Amino acid sequence: MDAECVACHLCVNVCPVETCITMERLPAGAMDPWTGRVVHAKLADWTTHPNNPGAVAAG
Repeated sequence: MDAECVACHLCVNVCPVETCITMERLPAGAMDPWTGRVVHAKLADWTTHPNNPGAVAAG
């Protein structure tokens, strides 16, 4: 399922086990292991995330 993650954090919010799922912010300039792209300083949201199949329609 990691390959389908769009970093929406919903899994963290609904997981019944405390601290079972954690989200880690990648520093600007780091390589995102899921997308293979460099992380930019300007934060994106789910509408522009490359793993979102609707990103083209939302943009």
